[in-house]
Amino acid sequence: VKLGLDSVGWLSTDALAKVSVIVVGVWAATGWHAVLYTAYLQSIPAEYYEVAKIDGATSRQQFFGITLPLLTPAMVISTFLL
Repeated sequence: VKLGLDSVGWLSTDALAKVSVIVVGVWAATGWHAVLYTAYLQSIPAEYYEVAKIDGATSRQQFFGITLPLLTPAMVISTFLL
């Protein structure tokens, strides 16, 4: 049944329709994940970074030694509650 509307190019083929559904799903979940990671990042005490800076840690060492380990619970929640 045609309603007088032209077909939408990116929804008329199977492959592009699947990609569009995936993109919409990822975009819909992005806000929730952003809020989750922002909350966990804000909960990391600034003193940890100050002490690491005094000890001579580079920003890469701070990321892998402080940020990443303290974001692990957020990553677990984000992965399992997709």
